[in-house]
Amino acid sequence: MLNNTEGRLKNLSRNLTPLNIWALAFGCIIGWGTFIVPATSFLPKAGPLGAVIAIGIGALIMLVIAANYHYLMNRKFDSGGAFTFTKKIFGYDHAFICAWFLWFVYIDLLWGNVTAFTTVARNLLGGFFQVGFSYNLAGYEIYLSEIFLSIAIILFVGIFCSRKRFFFSQLNTLLVLFLLIGGLACAVLALASGGSIENFSPYFAETNSYAVQISSVVALTAWAFVGFESVSHAADESNFSPKKTFAVMSSAIIAGAIFYAAMTFLSVASIPIGFSNWAEYVSNLDELNGLAALPTFFAAHELLGDFGLIALGLALTCAVLTSVICCYFATSRLMFALAKDNCLPKRFSALNAQNIPSNAVTLVMLISLIIPFVGQAVLNWMTDVTTVGAVIAYGYVSFGAYFTARAKHHTKFMLSGAVGTIFSLTLAILLIAPNLFSEKFLAHESYFVLILLSIFGVLLFREIFSHDTEGRFGKSVVVWIVLLFIIFFSSLMWMRQSVTQNFDVAQKNIMTYFTRELDDYGVEPNATYQIRDENYLKEQFNEVRTEIFMNSIVQIFLVGFTLIVMFNIYSTIRKRERDLKEIRIRAEESVRAKSKFLSSMSQDIKLPMNAIMSYTNLALHEEMPPEKLKEILSKISASSEHLLEITNDVLEMSLMDSGKVELNDEPADLFKILSDVRDIFAEQMMEKNITFTVEFSNVRNQYVRCDKRRLNRVLLNLASNAYKFTPDGGKVEIILKELRSRINGVGNYELRIKDSGFGMSEEFAPKIFEPFEREKNSKFSELQGTGLGMAITKSIVDLMHGKIYVETKKDVGTEFIINVQFALDTEPPPVEKNLEFVTATDDETFMK
Repeated sequence: MLNNTEGRLKNLSRNLTPLNIWALAFGCIIGWGTFIVPATSFLPKAGPLGAVIAIGIGALIMLVIAANYHYLMNRKFDSGGAFTFTKKIFGYDHAFICAWFLWFVYIDLLWGNVTAFTTVARNLLGGFFQVGFSYNLAGYEIYLSEIFLSIAIILFVGIFCSRKRFFFSQLNTLLVLFLLIGGLACAVLALASGGSIENFSPYFAETNSYAVQISSVVALTAWAFVGFESVSHAADESNFSPKKTFAVMSSAIIAGAIFYAAMTFLSVASIPIGFSNWAEYVSNLDELNGLAALPTFFAAHELLGDFGLIALGLALTCAVLTSVICCYFATSRLMFALAKDNCLPKRFSALNAQNIPSNAVTLVMLISLIIPFVGQAVLNWMTDVTTVGAVIAYGYVSFGAYFTARAKHHTKFMLSGAVGTIFSLTLAILLIAPNLFSEKFLAHESYFVLILLSIFGVLLFREIFSHDTEGRFGKSVVVWIVLLFIIFFSSLMWMRQSVTQNFDVAQKNIMTYFTRELDDYGVEPNATYQIRDENYLKEQFNEVRTEIFMNSIVQIFLVGFTLIVMFNIYSTIRKRERDLKEIRIRAEESVRAKSKFLSSMSQDIKLPMNAIMSYTNLALHEEMPPEKLKEILSKISASSEHLLEITNDVLEMSLMDSGKVELNDEPADLFKILSDVRDIFAEQMMEKNITFTVEFSNVRNQYVRCDKRRLNRVLLNLASNAYKFTPDGGKVEIILKELRSRINGVGNYELRIKDSGFGMSEEFAPKIFEPFEREKNSKFSELQGTGLGMAITKSIVDLMHGKIYVETKKDVGTEFIINVQFALDTEPPPVEKNLEFVTATDDETFMK
């Protein structure tokens, strides 16, 4: 039963040292497979020397991917690893796919280690655990006693991982150190005490070229080293700088490569009697039992006696325990990150008294209790798929590193990101859609598991999408096209291998039938004719199989093309719906803003109108000295000007909205326009003790063609804003620069108006150019304005085909940046006689 501890401690504890994190990474890399896979997969594919070379190359590739993790961790250093990176760079759809496959990788490693432990125990301990009730599943005999042992491991580690923090920190570190030292010491002592160099011959497998052999093992390194990236899930619990993460990951990868190489050499250090070399030995492992079926343990026992067997057995036990502990950690922290981001129920982000996401650990434990009942044979099918999941995660992280580094112009990490992306993409294609004439890159059943995993992922996404109230999911069509590609090609390869197996059975049955028929008629079968007939049947079946496969390719292409078109139509419909929704929202917001504006505007109009009427009544009905009458008339004039300002703003905004405003290009002197603005505000700025500067020395072409009146209006609005919202003793700057222009005869100008005033809040800043918007702030609530000045300013800049931006910080100041282009004029504009400069009273200034 899940414990709902939400509401208790909310933050993970930062108490994991670099050594703890290194043990976490190394513990994930080294599991049961390190002791078994070198003999069952590495040696048959490439031989001892080829396997070790491939392990070294694979480690170098993993170091590149680790560099990509390190690069992103230093920019987005929080829990979630690949999920968090992908979410921030590519969006939630991509992040979900990455997280789903990566979660399966971790939990499958957990399952594989638990069930493999009982499988290895069969050969080490004989029939000690093979007692009681048993049943057969997929050709694998499962005993009730072994089920109990696996369940005991799952419960023991799961319960302690959900309750005791030291279990996956200090205890895990100790187990990892014993695993590393004990395993390597056993291999070194065994090789030194009696391992013959002759046992290593031949150094490569006698199948393909050396390059092909090495490449086939390099393709397995994503599975062999998976887990080093679990460091990224411990970001919120590490007590050291993220700059040290690459050293932690790289040392774990190098130590893992050394351990794999040691187990590979140990596998051929001693060969049982009856086999001429290691190649013959490993090719017959399926037919052997006991220690002989486990080359590493056989060599340890033959060369070191019982001591070697016990030491390596304890190392294996430590490897299983540490791998299970680390996988519990990785899966639970990944679920914690998903729940914290509202992608999973919140209870999975709840922390207990030990600051552990115990609900997530408990769910992993409960799910894992099913696995002991399916046995190792079924787990082997799933294990093949972990490579696909790891490659998908590594691909996203590598491409994310490349994408980020390119934006930041970090060449070194652009290269590492590109290398990691190419490796991941190449391996993914080889795994999911291998060469058309290759049928066994993954096991037949593994393709079916991949199909089911993808379908379950779609169902889970459907559930998350239905509860997504923030509109974060369902935005990327590419993700689902790729997922469909995985399902389609996995289905194709599964079907192809099924057909191949059925044809092989049919061919065998046909040959058996004809042999029996000939025997019934007393005809002695001729070996030459029999071989010829078998080859003929094989050729015919191959032609039929190829025809079926090619027809399936065409069918999948047609279905895929149709789905892509349908996705495109769906995406277009969604885009139109979003656009209509945004238009409706903007319209509703505009209506609300206008209603709010009219409400506040009625008050703004009422105040000067009341003042005019009151002062007019005083002037008409009371006798007073001329000085007092002059003062009243002055106040009536000020109120009238403010009322005229409000009216003009409303009328001009109405003209802007109707699209009836046109620019009147005429010769203009930019220096004169700026000088006029400086002269208008100089005295006002001086009265408030504001340092006021107007700078245009970096302008080469001062004569242009533009709408002088509109440009002047923009400058007056922004300068007035800067004046009104800058306190006494502040600073206001107007700077005009001429930038490089790519068009002959056109000047590219940048205008900056900067103040050290009150600034704006982050919430209001995006609304500054919207009509009728005014920020509520006690510091300038008494300052009058319509809320249309900035909207008019932006409309004018838009008419000029320019851009306007705002940079602001509360209580620091505001800077408006305008980029605009004007046609150049070679001669100064004609001097207008009796020209009256626009004053702040004649052409109104506007407030935010």
